Amino acid sequence: MQQQALARHQQKPFESVNGAFMLLHGSPQAKRRRKTAISQGLSPCLRANSSRPAIGRFIMSKETIMSATVRCIASSLVVAIGLACASGRAQASTETEIRAAFDRFVQVQNAHDATALSGLLSDSPQFLWITRGTAIWGREAALQRFAGLYQGTWQLEPDLASVRVVDLSKDAARLYAEVKFTIGAPNQPAQTTRFLFNQEWVKSHGTWRVMSILPIPAAAP
Repeated sequence: MQQQALARHQQKPFESVNGAFMLLHGSPQAKRRRKTAISQGLSPCLRANSSRPAIGRFIMSKETIMSATVRCIASSLVVAIGLACASGRAQASTETEIRAAFDRFVQVQNAHDATALSGLLSDSPQFLWITRGTAIWGREAALQRFAGLYQGTWQLEPDLASVRVVDLSKDAARLYAEVKFTIGAPNQPAQTTRFLFNQEWVKSHGTWRVMSILPIPAAAP
């Protein structure tokens, strides 16, 4: 009995040393796993942890990250293109409508039709027409002035190639055109003058109407 106790007592230091060695260097099985991981080009820690579900779920391959990035970029491009197309269609629609309204404005002016012209001018006290250095405010005052001019010669000849339409907002736009005005008092010779013609149009209840008319005499060619 004394000999067995003595043997166990002598073995304990070796067990303590062996335990410390195992703690520092790991078991032979752990060594083999590290060697296998290194031979496969992986970190031993990653190799060991990859088998743990809680950590493995957060390890993504390079291909997975690239695929997700490409999908995200593609989605952003689709949205951007869609918005640009929608904006382009809205702008094209506005320009088409304004050009058609301007054509109608010219026809009514050349026909000296004050009644039809009334429907093309905004019924707002902010309506402004500057003519011969005079500011005329409001639709009714403008219609009276046009009615007087219609008694003589009054013809508009726009250069359609010069027409430009600029969006100011969803319901407002500016039109520019070079226009030849042939104007003359009753029973008097008429004169033709080229103007840089500017109009602001506003949309109300689905209809475009003129809010301002600003003709500027063009410089002599």
